[in-house]
Amino acid sequence: MADEDVVPGPSLASIDPELQLLIFQSFRRGCATACLCQLEKTCKAFSTVAQLPSRAGNEDEGLSLPEIAARLLMARALALPVRPDGLKPFRPYERGPGEGHKYALNLLERGLLTRGVLHNVPESAVERTGWKLAYSEPYCHRTQASDLERVPASARYVLVAAIFVGPERRDEGFAARAVRTVFGRLELANPFASTSTTPARGAAGGAAEERRYRLLAWGRRESVLKVTHSEQFAGMGSRSDNEDEGVYWYRWARSSFGFSSHPDLWLYLADAGIKQHGFEERPDDRLSWNLDSRSTGGWRAGRVYDLGDSTEWVKRVYYR
Repeated sequence: MADEDVVPGPSLASIDPELQLLIFQSFRRGCATACLCQLEKTCKAFSTVAQLPSRAGNEDEGLSLPEIAARLLMARALALPVRPDGLKPFRPYERGPGEGHKYALNLLERGLLTRGVLHNVPESAVERTGWKLAYSEPYCHRTQASDLERVPASARYVLVAAIFVGPERRDEGFAARAVRTVFGRLELANPFASTSTTPARGAAGGAAEERRYRLLAWGRRESVLKVTHSEQFAGMGSRSDNEDEGVYWYRWARSSFGFSSHPDLWLYLADAGIKQHGFEERPDDRLSWNLDSRSTGGWRAGRVYDLGDSTEWVKRVYYR
């Protein structure tokens, strides 16, 4: 067959807009945002306003086809009572000025629209979804109220996180520590060592794995930074009623700041029930930093505490 007899197939841009929309919505879960963005870069037809049949009260008026697809994918996910994997429900998200539906879809696909305290979130999930860094210091830094107020008053949401940046270490039992102390040079590997800590970037002995936030939570600025306990509060047993999407935030003026997935707190400066009593509700979901003149730095990240001298743990605050 001669080349001139070959009839070229239709391009995606030439297909009826409503059929294109069905194609966009069929993208594999977890990569729709990247596909939509690539389509817009590849062909100008996808970045222009979609010419769909006009309908009364049409939400899609003035949007491109990828934006319409992103909006519908978001609406479908948020309508689910729980996540497809059966875990916590999604949380709502209000887009800010200049934020398209793809911004929200990106948050959804990277797991940041899950309600409550989140664990083991990759650094890239925060860095590539539009969050701006306001504060980043090792746990040994004496956090001040002014550090928290670096978040602009115009910010809508604030994200607070703890990340381990030191080298990977294996947990040791008492006997192993005792032997190593006596002989000074003996290292015994624990076959039951925790695997939750990933190596730092560029660590020797293999490919570097991406660091992950040991725990993080985010909410509306007015909730996250709200002073819930005055300077006159004497400490010890307390409770936070300052809840935002399953996270209880507290800020004891000049003493401590943090969050928990349970409203009960034990504020011995920081939230220290795990040390004072050996028991507390949901210890993995608790982050607590000391503040101002009484600060010894960041005190805890989940079950790990007494971190006031640590340079291997880092405190971070983001906003959007």
